[in-house]
Amino acid sequence: MASENQYTRTSPITPTLSEDTDHPLTYHPHHFSFFQLNCHNRYDYTMSVLNTELTHVALLLQELWTNPYDWLPPTHPNWHRYALRLTPTNRNEQTRACIYINKSIPTHQILYLPDNNNLLSWVTISNIHPTVPKITLLSLYNTPTKFDGLPPLQTWLNNVSRRDTPTFIMTDSNLHHGLWNPPRYFHTHPEAKNLIKMCRRKGFTLISPKQVPTGRLTTINLTWANRIARYLDKTQQPLVRPPTNYNQDKTPRFWTETGGKAPIRHHKSFLLSLQGKLGTHTLCPPDANTTMISQATDNLTEPVHAAYEFQGKWVKTNQHRMKPWWNTSVLNPLVKEQNSARRKILRAKTQESTLNYYHHQEIFKQKVWELKTSHWRRFLADKGPYHAFQAYNLTKSQSTSEICALKTPGGHVATYTTKKATILFE
Repeated sequence: MASENQYTRTSPITPTLSEDTDHPLTYHPHHFSFFQLNCHNRYDYTMSVLNTELTHVALLLQELWTNPYDWLPPTHPNWHRYALRLTPTNRNEQTRACIYINKSIPTHQILYLPDNNNLLSWVTISNIHPTVPKITLLSLYNTPTKFDGLPPLQTWLNNVSRRDTPTFIMTDSNLHHGLWNPPRYFHTHPEAKNLIKMCRRKGFTLISPKQVPTGRLTTINLTWANRIARYLDKTQQPLVRPPTNYNQDKTPRFWTETGGKAPIRHHKSFLLSLQGKLGTHTLCPPDANTTMISQATDNLTEPVHAAYEFQGKWVKTNQHRMKPWWNTSVLNPLVKEQNSARRKILRAKTQESTLNYYHHQEIFKQKVWELKTSHWRRFLADKGPYHAFQAYNLTKSQSTSEICALKTPGGHVATYTTKKATILFE
């Protein structure tokens, strides 16, 4: 166990307390909440949170302000500070993720281990609720471009995370993915797929609001919870509530119930693959302890995930991004035949399989050309001369910005713009 008193140096700047600090710090035992915010290294944001958000059990802050004298987060009379144990020696080692625990909770109920670093901080709080023996909170900051926060998170999930303990992971991920991107924002980081995979394999689900932009049309502040943590909402109030925005572009995350499951595309192949992977698995004895149960759960999760991935990827059809000339009833069967011919080449590259693939490819290209031509003719028939000229100007070669030469009825090339327009629209 540790608190801010165990640090060798403390912040020389004493925070200004608000009037709310004169009241005792207590929280309702049946309605407790956590708070997450990215402070953008701002002193006013950091101190405002510490002075005003006194009804929360814990504050999970990323990129909070650090003292320029010792590169540590500020201390506060109303909060236990849990961050990097080792004292930073320069700005590059400053704490980027910190957890503050309300001092209404005694320190003997807080477990803080020394394997934290400047990007990841986690604590376990005991006896926070009569029906919840303990809850684990993790604050993570993932640096942009380098994404240095993912390796420590992977190590923590493999060595520390327990399925029998309610756990919340609150991150400033700096990652984009279709799972949480707002509408019409399609950028995806490859590292985001690794984050999703490592969290789901350990039973964590994204519970923060999806497709809600938090600034600049993006969403990067994420909250993950394991299964037992999501179950708490059935007996208590939401655990993470939306506080004020502190005049910045990143809205704090709040608790929402997530529903629905990913569809199983091929039931027979999935069941056969799962049966083969679980055929030798043995169940735990009735007197098994929590460690044995957690290990058995991992042994069950890995085969299920492997069987699910064995089905391959499923491309989602987006009608809004589909080409207007694309006819699914005509082209989809041709695409299926072409893919089948390509798989035959991969299995055995012979002259017959190669010619078969080229044959289906030529049929597909010919049909695409016919559909494009038909669509273009319908467009010209439905639109007026101005739209036809506008479409021509957009689809002509980009190598020149000049309009092609037009000839008058007498055979002379028109050089003036007015004469060209007259010839086009007469």
